[in-house]
Amino acid sequence: MSSNLTSPNQSGADVLSEQWIDLRLVSATRLMLATSALVVILIEPSDSNRYLALTYTAFMYTLYSAVFCVLAIKRSRLVPLGIMHWLDMVWYLALVALSNGANSIFFNYFFFAILVASFGWGYSAGLQLTLVSAFLFTIVGLLTAPSGPEFHLDRLFLRPILLLILGYMISRWGGFKINLRNRLQLLKDATIFSNPRFGIDRTINAILESLRAFYDADACLLIILANSEDGKSYHLYRVVRGVHATGASPPEIDADLAQLFLLPSQNDAVIYRQDGRRKTVLFDVKTHEISTGDPATSAKVAGALETKAYLSVPIFNRLLPVGRLYVIGGTQRFDNSAMDFVLQLMDHVTPLIENIRLVDNLASDAAERERRRIARDIQPIRNWLKCGATCGDCERSRSDKTFSCPQFSAMPQGFPLLQVSMWRSKRMGKSPSTIVWRRSYFRL
Repeated sequence: MSSNLTSPNQSGADVLSEQWIDLRLVSATRLMLATSALVVILIEPSDSNRYLALTYTAFMYTLYSAVFCVLAIKRSRLVPLGIMHWLDMVWYLALVALSNGANSIFFNYFFFAILVASFGWGYSAGLQLTLVSAFLFTIVGLLTAPSGPEFHLDRLFLRPILLLILGYMISRWGGFKINLRNRLQLLKDATIFSNPRFGIDRTINAILESLRAFYDADACLLIILANSEDGKSYHLYRVVRGVHATGASPPEIDADLAQLFLLPSQNDAVIYRQDGRRKTVLFDVKTHEISTGDPATSAKVAGALETKAYLSVPIFNRLLPVGRLYVIGGTQRFDNSAMDFVLQLMDHVTPLIENIRLVDNLASDAAERERRRIARDIQPIRNWLKCGATCGDCERSRSDKTFSCPQFSAMPQGFPLLQVSMWRSKRMGKSPSTIVWRRSYFRL
């Protein structure tokens, strides 16, 4: 299963889409479970009084599974992806209620619904389904418990506990798998955004917006060393929830103002939380040691950022600290895993940004060299054209193609034939009607 199940708006025409491959697998598995339940009930009914209702329920669940299996194979939009695991849980509760309650052989079917929720929708969905399933199973078990020696209290309480423990583990693994997939997608997006044609400012803003959306944060802030002559100024990039990020040039701040956000230790990644009490976790990227930081310093930064929680990591370029990144606020709780991933992301992005910066510098230098070359080539032409109005050496007949003017000797090689007129008639004392037109041949 993958997070693609959560994107029903994807194109249904792609046969190889993982959304439909996983959905067909889940639907086929559901159909096999339903068919197995119906066969078991028909072979050996558990209770003659409930046999008819249980059989009808199993038959309806088998028909339900077959219909959605066909829809999944045809990649139909009628499949309710978001609630199918909840519907499965309701079916399993009905099967348990009609087959000896807590002693039902269909108890293990709940794990299928938890697997679908966890690996298709993540940790939260799997854990919610686990808690609801355990609670409802306990209630149904108590209501349908048989009287006499057939009632087993130990089994009634052991099965919900088993469901909670295994369901929690499945939810964690499913959520971790989806989280890894989303991280890979974020790394892919960062690589796509790193295009020299977009420019360095637009690229950085796009990467920050992707990171902000990934953690559902309120804002992302990047302070990075600017390419100034003194090397003491910083660029401040900031993206905020609900505000469209543009490619405009970021503001430049001096080192004194940047020191508030750069923190005393440039090698420490910081997690700050203010949930009841202030807590600061420091991670040294050099020694890989975790320690507790000074809450006062972190609270000062949090006050400047106007937030109650943030994640901050240093940025290195060629093993030298060049800035710091902040992921500010949001609904998710930052942990050590998030810190490690953001550090890896910046290690991946920093060389890409440096390459874009180098390409920009090369393009700017090439354009500047081209302008200087054109200026050097044009200057002798301007001098010779100015000289043509006053210099006696430039006075030649129409058929004469030789020039002894020193300004003409300084002309650059390679210019094509040029039709030149007498530019300044007033200097020569002639009216426009008596201007002598001459043809000048530039040496090839």
